[in-house]
Amino acid sequence: MEQIFEDVVISIYPVEKTEDGFIVALMVTTKTESQANAAAIALEKLICGQQIEHND
Repeated sequence: MEQIFEDVVISIYPVEKTEDGFIVALMVTTKTESQANAAAIALEKLICGQQIEHND
């Protein structure tokens, strides 16, 4: 699966089957370092269950 948002591409795909289940990879590709930093912060908050603020 791949989603494209302006200069940010989010790819999610199954990588490998293990004894316990499956490994799934999440990759975010950006054009700039600031986009990469923002994506990293948003993912960290999402994983930790924190509210993500949108700056539209």
